[in-house]
Amino acid sequence: MKTKIYWVSVGGFDTHAQQVESGNTTQGTHADLLQGLSDSIHAFQDDLSLLGLEDRVLGMTFSEFGRRIVDNASLGTDHGSAQPMFLFGTKVLPGMLGTNPEIPSNATYQTNLAMQHDFRLVYASVLKDWFCLEEDDIDAVLLNTYQPLALVDPGGCLGNSVHDINQGAGTDLLSAYPNPFTERTNLRYTSNGGRVSLQVFNEQGQLVQTLLNQLMPWKAATASTWTWAITPPACITRDCRTKEPASAKPAEGALSRCRCVRC
Repeated sequence: MKTKIYWVSVGGFDTHAQQVESGNTTQGTHADLLQGLSDSIHAFQDDLSLLGLEDRVLGMTFSEFGRRIVDNASLGTDHGSAQPMFLFGTKVLPGMLGTNPEIPSNATYQTNLAMQHDFRLVYASVLKDWFCLEEDDIDAVLLNTYQPLALVDPGGCLGNSVHDINQGAGTDLLSAYPNPFTERTNLRYTSNGGRVSLQVFNEQGQLVQTLLNQLMPWKAATASTWTWAITPPACITRDCRTKEPASAKPAEGALSRCRCVRC
């Protein structure tokens, strides 16, 4: 994984209509989306923990717009100027930054929430305390000076170099040559120990063959090569005298199509 930032997205938050259920503001499209977001973050953090990477990954949500205070005539809200942001990870300082807004009694569907923190303050905080950027570099990236907020444990700062110790960035853990291939290829993998699994899948995502699945001794990273050959499929042939199929069982693990012999 060579890059420092990965971005995934989920749609549906532009809730101009049916944001909530009539008579129950705790249910509806928005509540379902937040539940899905919560479940996904929980599963992601569990995976990181199993991989031993929970201290090396920081997550953050963002959007290009917020929502207004009062619902419109369609049980939704229109674009607004303020929104919440979530940061998650073991190095995040827990808690809530900011205060609950006071909603005026005369608010309408056009009323905006007052912004408490410029979103660039959040970016500056992450760049400084997570990516270890110098203040001059942060100012150059954000085109201004922004005072960082207390969001991330600065002791978890990982650095912005792609050559961090123990990161392995820039190292190909698996390569194949020749690639593409017709009959066989050599799989070269690098491991410094632990569970190593090599599996081959076809274009439909189906498991074709497990080449390797075992615990390796812990040691300095070493490279090994595994040669894998496609098993020729058994072809469906036809006996020209009886017109009955002579063979109809494909070989296990076959990837290529079978050529039929017609009489």
